[in-house]
Amino acid sequence: MGRRSEVRNRLVDFPLFAYGTLRRGFPAHERYCSRARVLSHARVQGTLFEHEDGFPVLVVHPRQVLAIGSSSARADARLADRSSSGFTRTRITPVAPARHGMRGTPLGPPTSTLRQARRIEGEVLLFPVATLQLAGLDGYEGYVPRHASLFARVLLDVELAGGGPSRAWAYVAGALMRLESLMLHSGRHWRPTGKK
Repeated sequence: MGRRSEVRNRLVDFPLFAYGTLRRGFPAHERYCSRARVLSHARVQGTLFEHEDGFPVLVVHPRQVLAIGSSSARADARLADRSSSGFTRTRITPVAPARHGMRGTPLGPPTSTLRQARRIEGEVLLFPVATLQLAGLDGYEGYVPRHASLFARVLLDVELAGGGPSRAWAYVAGALMRLESLMLHSGRHWRPTGKK
């Protein structure tokens, strides 16, 4: 087996930026993330809202989106690994929704909601690709690859707590998220208000 094949077949972890119900200490973490390990506390640039049904919603600027999630955990883990290894500030090919089988943008509320943008806190979870049930995780978050969804899974630059940059997938407001159902969250760190 050649060097190129070895690199291509190497299993990498799937990084996920969790800022809400998938973080440690929440019931969804135990159900969907019990096999993940926490890499680091981290931050992303965006605006945090709370949905009228009591769950958090992150809105990011379309220019922050490096890639749109597919249905393949292995391919998406490799993409995040490739873009984080020897990290540079250069962008992956800009996102073109049509290339991903989508019409229009996969992202939700307009960028005017980003006037309140700040560093939103969460944690980067690393999932072993071999045991990750990506379809279940996407289903919980209301994301359907290649379709307009309540949330979109996108690759973003994240700032790790130790100061180092990295990249991770995150669930952000998708095309079906209605702005009128969102209330601006006052902090950088989501805590449930008890509406569920």
